[in-house]
Amino acid sequence: MDGEFATAPFLHTAGDLGLPIVARLKANLPELLAAAQKRFRSQPPKLTFPHGSDRVELWDAEDFDPWENLHGETVRVLFYRQQKPDGEVIEAFWLTDSPIAKVSSRVLYHRAKSRWEIENQGFNDAKNRHGLEHICHHHPNSLLIT
Repeated sequence: MDGEFATAPFLHTAGDLGLPIVARLKANLPELLAAAQKRFRSQPPKLTFPHGSDRVELWDAEDFDPWENLHGETVRVLFYRQQKPDGEVIEAFWLTDSPIAKVSSRVLYHRAKSRWEIENQGFNDAKNRHGLEHICHHHPNSLLIT
């Protein structure tokens, strides 16, 4: 999910419903992002593997301090660096409530990346099949749980 939804109340509600969270970690949680950047930039990757013609490096730790109002003792953060054959580098930080023992770093990476596929297919379908030009996907009512 988008980082804007990575708020303590939203994460608590999802947890109460038994829904696992994979959320983009952005500047909306500056202390957690800074801690993850500092730690991961000073360490070698935990895992490196090919993904198609790309090279992927993963850093993963589940012992970051939670932010104010978030229940739980620690937060898990995944950082990936994806290097394309043309030299382009894509980097992103993600947070989750899934422990490493249940969801490996590689599986978490694929879950995080699949978010874009799902979102892009949804926007494409809305535009091409239903004539919608823009979906207000950052509105609180954009996500309905049924």
